Amino acid sequence: ATPPFIAAGANRGTEYDSADVTAVSVSAQPGRWREALTAAEQEARRLVQHGVLQAEVDREVAEYRAALTARAAGAATRRSAQIASALVNAVDEDEVFTAPAEDLRVFEAAVRGLTAERVTAAVRRAFAGQGPLVFLATPQAIEGGETAVAAAFAASAQAPVTPPVAEVVKPWPYASWGAPGRVAEQRRVEDLDVTFVRFANGVRLTVKPTRLEDDEVLVSVRVGRGRLDLPRDRESVGWAAPFALAAGGTTELTDEELDRILVGRVLGAAFSVDDDAFVWSGRTRPQDFGTQLELLTAHTARPGWRPEPFARVRAAALNQLNQLEATPSGVLQRDLGALLRSGDPRWTFPERAEIEGARPEDLRALLAGPLAEGPLEVVIVGDIPLERAIAETARTFGALPPRPAPASPPTAADPSARLRFPAGAEPARRTHRGRADQAVGYVAWPTADFLSDPQRARAARVMEQVVSLRLTDELRE
Repeated sequence: ATPPFIAAGANRGTEYDSADVTAVSVSAQPGRWREALTAAEQEARRLVQHGVLQAEVDREVAEYRAALTARAAGAATRRSAQIASALVNAVDEDEVFTAPAEDLRVFEAAVRGLTAERVTAAVRRAFAGQGPLVFLATPQAIEGGETAVAAAFAASAQAPVTPPVAEVVKPWPYASWGAPGRVAEQRRVEDLDVTFVRFANGVRLTVKPTRLEDDEVLVSVRVGRGRLDLPRDRESVGWAAPFALAAGGTTELTDEELDRILVGRVLGAAFSVDDDAFVWSGRTRPQDFGTQLELLTAHTARPGWRPEPFARVRAAALNQLNQLEATPSGVLQRDLGALLRSGDPRWTFPERAEIEGARPEDLRALLAGPLAEGPLEVVIVGDIPLERAIAETARTFGALPPRPAPASPPTAADPSARLRFPAGAEPARRTHRGRADQAVGYVAWPTADFLSDPQRARAARVMEQVVSLRLTDELRE
């Protein structure tokens, strides 16, 4: 519930053909390096002493198999650049280039009959070499230096570790959302090969079947009005939404429980805040398409709002703030969105005090209304028949309570859409905390939008490329 680290992971690889290295890496919260080091040491030791569970092995095998199967199914529509890059990498690493079907065949041969005992033996060999080497990088010097770090590691190594506990896989509760929604309207745009559907509950669906990528389907769920729904008179906790929502799971299931239930499927559930919509998105394959819509429906209609992911993203934001302040490009990245919109708080990166004071309930108060009651559109593009896309959407999003019709595109009269490019020619100056011999200059001009005149926008894009080439000639060549 209160992890001492922002992120953690483990890997094993070869360093420059010189050493096989097994590593456990942790990004600690400020001031909690000792707890993070203890957690890493004890988890690694738990793995070596007590080994892995067969359920863990089976889960990883299923995950790998799903990914390799999807790659093999889509091999015929790989991009030329992707294949060329793989060929070059194979030559560079003195390896054999293999097709996705061959990768899957070799994998199946390797994991046939794979037992937890065999994996445990491999784990123990991986941790049996020289070391461990403990490396710690911190923004402030640690009192006691290397001696203190070594002592903390030694103290952790004296604590006993218990065996891993098998996790219970819960049943999937989102297979049914009630009576499927009725199609109230359907029309097709022939030249774009796009079909627009409106269900009786107000949910809209846009479908474009395409075989540009075999065995791949992209799903996007657009809800509400995104940044236009955020407060215009103060900064909000919208910055925490992408991670806190995605990692917050659903009302019934945590993110970890979702992973265990959906093992072996190719699914996605990423959340983003766009200028005109809150967006849930996922990438899947035809055989998992129904489950993908069930998952995104659950995230949209029954979000988890758990405090633990919010605490993690808050700690990560504080760490990111330190990193952004350390370079001129980081300061530009932090401030540019608001600078180009005359300080509009919906595009402002939060200050330290705002991050530290943010609470999970603030995020729920901000987004619960738009997610539950805002207009909703599902966009489906990929290797899926139109009839199935409509049917699966009808039984998931189409079965939800009524939604309002999408609002008309915002106009200049809409206060929420009123954005002002900064007036005046006085330069905005910002200071970073990095090297004194580094700086960034940035010049911007206001232009027009895209949709009102696409031809004008294309001309501006050509002009952009011309200016970029001239700058390259002037400043680089």
